[in-house]
Amino acid sequence: MKPNPTASEAPRASSGSPLGLHSAPHGLSVADVMASYRTGEQGLSETEASARVSQFGSNELPPEPPRPAWQRFISQFRNLLIYVLIVSAVISAAMSHYVDAMVIFGVVVINAIVGYIQEGKAEDALRAIMSMSRSRCLVIRGGQKLTLDSRNLVPGDLLVLQPGDRVSADVRLVYSKDCQINESALTGEAIPVAKQTAAIAASSVLAERSNMAFMGTLVTAGSARGVVTQTGVATQIGQISRLVSQVALSQTPLQQQLANFARTLTWKRVIS
Repeated sequence: MKPNPTASEAPRASSGSPLGLHSAPHGLSVADVMASYRTGEQGLSETEASARVSQFGSNELPPEPPRPAWQRFISQFRNLLIYVLIVSAVISAAMSHYVDAMVIFGVVVINAIVGYIQEGKAEDALRAIMSMSRSRCLVIRGGQKLTLDSRNLVPGDLLVLQPGDRVSADVRLVYSKDCQINESALTGEAIPVAKQTAAIAASSVLAERSNMAFMGTLVTAGSARGVVTQTGVATQIGQISRLVSQVALSQTPLQQQLANFARTLTWKRVIS
C-alpha cells in the first residue's frame, strides 16, 4: 500500500470541481489537510486564488451600518407594550393619579435606558470584532511570499505567521517553530498557547485545538505556516460576531418583567 504523501508531496491546487471545506481540519494530518484543500508548499496559484474568491467571497465580516445614538434611543420606544404603558400613564395623569403616572413613566424611561446601553455595548463589540478581522498578511502563492490585504485570503492559501502578527483567518498549522498565540479574544485565556502541527481528536473543543490558529488572535512568539481553512463569517470570530449581532434582539429580564406588567395593566384597564 502506498504511504500517505508528505507535505512537500501534497498536490498543487487545481481548478477542478469547487473546493469543499473540511468540518474538522484539526483532526487531519498535515499531508491530508494539504491534500483536502488542494494546496502545497508552493501555495496556490493566482488563477486558483481568484477562482476561490468567486466561490467563497472576500475574507471579511459584513459591516454593520452605523446608527446615530438618538435613533438607537428612540427605537427603544417602538414596542406595542411601551405604547400601552404610555397611554396608561397619560390616562392616570388625566385622572389625577399622579403617583401611578410617574411610576409608569419611570418604568418606560428605565426600560429605554437599559435597552439603549445593551444595544450600544453590542455595537461596540461588533466594531471591535470588525477591526480585528482586517490586517495585512504574508502568504505564499506560486512559490513566492506576498503581502496581501487580509480580505484577499481564500481557503487553501498558505499563510505565514510571525511574532506580532494578528491572524487573518482560521488556519490549520503545517509548520511551527516555538509558535505561541494569544487566544484571549476567543477563549478568555490570557496565557499564550503553544502551537504544534500533529493531528488531534476531531471532537476536541476550541481551546484544545493546538494545531489551529484563529482569526483575530495574536502571535506572541515563534513562527508558523498554515493552510487557511475558513474565511469571513465562517471563522470562529465570524460566528461570534453573528451571535453578538443578535444580542439586541433578545430581551433582558427587566424587559420581560415590563412586558408582563404591561399585559396585566392592559387587562385591568379593559375590565375596569
